[in-house]
Amino acid sequence: MAVNPERQPLWEQFYNCSNELNEALRQRTPVLQSNFYIYHPLEYAGDIYRNFLEKYLNGPKRIWFVGMNPSRYGSLQTGIPFGDIPTVRDRMHLQGGVTNPPELHPNITITGLDSLEEEEEVSSKRFWNLIKAIFNDEEDFLDRFFQNCFIHNFCPLVFIDNNGHNISFESLAERMPMEIKAMEEACLNALQEQVELLRPEIIIPVGLYAFNMLQRLDYNKNGNCLLERIPHPSPKNFVYESGWIKICKLILMNSNIFDIIRS
Repeated sequence: MAVNPERQPLWEQFYNCSNELNEALRQRTPVLQSNFYIYHPLEYAGDIYRNFLEKYLNGPKRIWFVGMNPSRYGSLQTGIPFGDIPTVRDRMHLQGGVTNPPELHPNITITGLDSLEEEEEVSSKRFWNLIKAIFNDEEDFLDRFFQNCFIHNFCPLVFIDNNGHNISFESLAERMPMEIKAMEEACLNALQEQVELLRPEIIIPVGLYAFNMLQRLDYNKNGNCLLERIPHPSPKNFVYESGWIKICKLILMNSNIFDIIRS
């Protein structure tokens, strides 16, 4: 996709890039489909995702947070990166219906913003609690965050094993490196286009895997860009939410990013 800011609104160009990536990944998953249930939330929850971009991606962003891929809880239902349902529905005030994927795990239902599974979406809650803490618990912290920042995932797909457990893209890359390599390249190509659209000054990978992928990207193509990693908010990394938030705030303060987020 050629990047042309004069042709379409930025959010719509980003939306088209996401759709093209989703289709490219579909062509690269036949082997995985025999081992996992593969969900494409940007398709069946496309209305919510489109509304997210239209609301928050109104121009280039100074800071871009990049996660790995959606998890089973929250993002599986909403299509929004780190999209636990209370945040998406009650704080972002996004709406949109969902359709059923062609193949569903027998123990998983897709009900979108009506899902009751959000209680287990620890990573998303931790991330948004970090942002809320940066803005001193102000009621409009989300609107202030999106003035200068954006968030998205490296890979838009959710992978579920036969037992109904979420499998991270990082775990797949370790277990099936040859099968995942082509998918990583497709994601990197899309990410390069997205960087050219957003023109960020700072990219913040959320977790080591996203950091390793972004190091392969020409993120300085449009000028100097700082790459600064924060740890992933998974409960596997930190038992206590306050510990993760404290560490992330220190990283952002020491790299002079904290004040840019708040500006």
